[in-house]
Amino acid sequence: MSTPLFRQATPADVNRCYEIETLAYEGDEAATREKIATRIQRYPQGFICMESDDEVAGFINAGCAWEVVMSDEAFKELVVHDPDAPNAVIMSVV
Repeated sequence: MSTPLFRQATPADVNRCYEIETLAYEGDEAATREKIATRIQRYPQGFICMESDDEVAGFINAGCAWEVVMSDEAFKELVVHDPDAPNAVIMSVV
């Protein structure tokens, strides 16, 4: 096993991250492939992948907001994301 490498996610990571997400969370608790793609596209600095042996083995993703409302689907899609906001919200650690 190689030393883990942490790096910013890219659009090429969407499918693997979705695969990991659906293994870690059941049913509708897992983010959809589209939500993962949106999070990477809108705030790549907040989506960090961990690689092991040249494959994404896990990830953490977050967004920033002035007001946190986890029940708000728009929030989960980073519609209200503001990198200058004081609240960082971690959405997945897998």
